[in-house]
Amino acid sequence: MLSSILIIRTFQDEECVEDHEELERYSKEDLWSTPESVPICVTEHLKTITIRGLEGYPHVQKVAKCLLNSGKVLTKMTVDNDELCKELMLERGSRTCLVEVV
Repeated sequence: MLSSILIIRTFQDEECVEDHEELERYSKEDLWSTPESVPICVTEHLKTITIRGLEGYPHVQKVAKCLLNSGKVLTKMTVDNDELCKELMLERGSRTCLVEVV
């Protein structure tokens, strides 16, 4: 059986930074809303998640928490943000999931 892996990598470029600054006018809750249902590929098949490039994107934290809570067979999540890693340690849907900083 193949292992399911999700990699989220954000990049900052001038257009993206301008869009982010424009979005700052909105409430942070408006940038992300938890979906009503989570695909079975996330809940029952996703084993590894890597998230990189979080600076300037506060809504990515909510996405990471949602994925971590939903991943019932998740074994490893790596992030490049020490503070986020500490928060995520409390959010695990799978108690065997290792959350670490890279």
